Amino acid sequence: MYSAFYLIIHLLTSIIMKTAECARCSQLVSLRYRIQWQKNQSWQLVCPQCWQEVAPDNTFYRYGGTWKGKKNK
Repeated sequence: MYSAFYLIIHLLTSIIMKTAECARCSQLVSLRYRIQWQKNQSWQLVCPQCWQEVAPDNTFYRYGGTWKGKKNK
C-alpha cells in the first residue's frame, strides 16, 4: 500500500510538472539544485535530499541555481 501511494503521487506529479533524474541518487524529482561538491567537478543537478547531504561543511561546495520542473502552458 505504501509504495502504491508513492506511485500514484509520482504519476500525478509527472502530469502536472516535469520531472528529471537526480545526478547523485537517480530519483525522479521536480526540483533540483545545480551544485558542485567535489574539487574540479562539473556542475551536477541534484535533488533537495542529496543537496542537504553534500552541502554542509563542504569546502568545495558551490551553488549554481535552481531547476524547477514547471510545465509550460
